[in-house]
Amino acid sequence: MEIAPARGRYDRTLDEDTRDAAQRARVLQATAEQLAARGRSDTTVEHIIIHAGISRATFYQHYEDLAHAVADVVQLLQERVVAPCRAALAGEPTPRGQLQAMATAYLIEVESHPHLVLAGALVPDVLQAQSMQCVLLQPVVQDWLDGARRAGLAAPGANVTVRWLAALFEAAGVELVLHGGALGDMAERLARGCTALVR
Repeated sequence: MEIAPARGRYDRTLDEDTRDAAQRARVLQATAEQLAARGRSDTTVEHIIIHAGISRATFYQHYEDLAHAVADVVQLLQERVVAPCRAALAGEPTPRGQLQAMATAYLIEVESHPHLVLAGALVPDVLQAQSMQCVLLQPVVQDWLDGARRAGLAAPGANVTVRWLAALFEAAGVELVLHGGALGDMAERLARGCTALVR
C-alpha cells in the first residue's frame, strides 16, 4: 500500500478533486486490506484510519460509515473481478470454452486483486447466508449453466445450484491467494470441477 502523507499534510500542488480521489482510493484500499485481514465483524473504522494513515475526519469526508466503505469494496470487487468473468463468457462460443475462459479470467483478476478477493470471501450476505463474492459470481455462473444445459454439457435435471458453482470459483481464488500455484493448472482444475459438478 502506498504510504499516506502525514496527518494534516498533503501535496498542495494537486487540485482538490485529484487529492480527494487519491484519498478515497487510499481509504478504499485500506478497507479492503482490513476486511481481508480481519473479516467483516472484526473490522472497524479505527482499523482503517490507522492502516490508511488518515484522520477520522478524512474517512468521514468520503464515507458516511463503515457499511458505506464496505459497499464500495463490494462494488470494486464486482468491477475488477466479476465483470471480467462476464466478458470472458461473452467472448467464447461453446460452454467448454466459456468455462475455461471464465476460470482463467477470474484467477488472473484474483492475482491482481488478492485483497479484494479475500475481502469478498469474508464479507457475508446475511440474507443469503453466503459470502458477497459468491453472490456476485452467481449471475455469471447461472448464465454459463443455462448455456451448458442447452448445449447438453450439463444434465438438464442435474441437482446442482449456482451457489455450489460460485463457491468453487471462490475456493479456487482463495487457494490461489493463500497458497499460490500455477494459474493455468488451477484454471483447468476449476473448469474440470465445475464440469463434473453439473453432470
